[in-house]
Amino acid sequence: MYTRRVTFLAAIVVMLLACCRSADAQEAPRNIDKLELYKRVRQCTVKVSARIGEKVGKQGTGVCFMRAGGGTHGEYAVVVTNSHVVSEYNERTKRYELAPTIKVKPWQKGKETWLEAQVMFHHLSDKLWFDLAFLTVKDPDGLISKAAVATQRDHKVGSTVYACGNPQDEEFLVDDGEIVDFKWPVKDSGQLLAHNALIERGSSGGGLFNSRGELIGINTWLYELRTGIAQDAQWFFEWFRFGSASVGSRAGDWQNILVSHEEHGYVDMELHKGQSLYMAALGTWTYNKTDGATNAGGVSGYENRRVSKEHNYASALVRVGESMFAIGNGMWGTDGAVVAPPDFRVSERISTTGKVSYRMNDTDISDNGGYLTLMYFVMGNPVWYIGVDTAAPWKDDRERWNLYTTDEKGNRKEIGARVIKVHDFSDCAHAGLKKGDIIISVTGYAGAGEKTYVTESTLNSVIQDLREGKAKGWRIMLTYRREGKDHEVLLGLDGK
Repeated sequence: MYTRRVTFLAAIVVMLLACCRSADAQEAPRNIDKLELYKRVRQCTVKVSARIGEKVGKQGTGVCFMRAGGGTHGEYAVVVTNSHVVSEYNERTKRYELAPTIKVKPWQKGKETWLEAQVMFHHLSDKLWFDLAFLTVKDPDGLISKAAVATQRDHKVGSTVYACGNPQDEEFLVDDGEIVDFKWPVKDSGQLLAHNALIERGSSGGGLFNSRGELIGINTWLYELRTGIAQDAQWFFEWFRFGSASVGSRAGDWQNILVSHEEHGYVDMELHKGQSLYMAALGTWTYNKTDGATNAGGVSGYENRRVSKEHNYASALVRVGESMFAIGNGMWGTDGAVVAPPDFRVSERISTTGKVSYRMNDTDISDNGGYLTLMYFVMGNPVWYIGVDTAAPWKDDRERWNLYTTDEKGNRKEIGARVIKVHDFSDCAHAGLKKGDIIISVTGYAGAGEKTYVTESTLNSVIQDLREGKAKGWRIMLTYRREGKDHEVLLGLDGK
């Protein structure tokens, strides 16, 4: 296949030529104009530069997928890139260490503006084909736009894709190609996409977009110098769930973090067994009128004014269940040095369970001022996770599909959990469940096991009991009802 290479100077000409290219019939009605796609991709893409020691800086690409904080646009941009762009393996310490200086450059016509970036999280594993880093960038002028992330995984072999990047010593490029069939060198390749769009050195961390201008992947590897490999965006956004909150210095009590729910609007955020939480606090606040400001790490002294004696005064506290943590750490830089900018702190990995809340470590809020922007992500899934959100069945459906059972005393009991969302890459997605299905029962599966009828309020606890009880390691049989007909599927117990 001939791959077009689109430069800024030739963008309009090449995009007009690209219109002559045949498109997939199912995609065509939803495709956007090629010039509009180019503009969208360009505005959410940044060049990433990382300087490590005295070496020439590394260079790559990043894509903004979230904005947070105050102001019209949100004061901060959150950018995803590759870990290998912002870190380097240290043979002496045997770990990947961050570059002490990381900057990003948004696209601007006739201008060159570099913005400081901080790493919230990064991890690289060649064995797992995992290579991601999440950066926070202070961008009060809104120079970096947020990318539209694909909400449906309808790309397939032959679908048109666009790879964007910033190859070294060149301007922003967009290259078109297709999803290709590929013999994967790893067994579990569901989180990877292969394509023949051109990517080059410096394109690492750049986005892979569909014909609607939606982000579907992050370009990471070039396999055998001809096949681009991207990490599937929907996969890692299912594994990493992001959010933000404002931590006010004058809040007199613990404030719960709220997360959106398919049907209930917003509910309290809760961390479950099998999940971990990472947080970053950005900005500074004042803890009294005379001594000035501090970041989330707080200051020493003032023991009699602390909510928690174990953590610095005026630090940002996070409570998960009954456990308390401070967002006061830096990230490990080169040779064991800590990268700790004056207005940025991160938490340790938090794996306790319970509802999540936060506050300033100060019992006297009368002379406080300002706020911090809190960014967080939950990594992983609960022990009971099978990949569905549920609610009570509709009353009409309960009667129509006879969603009742009879207990040992002859009493009629309601059963059923209505599926309101199926998460991609989950057991239930692989099993073919759909929105509107009614989950009826769960059965331990290993040649034995009793059928347990479930409702929306008992489904998770029943599955967790199976996974942590005597049936641990077994698979489970799940029965669901669709249009009055029952279906049985086997689900694995590996939490995937």
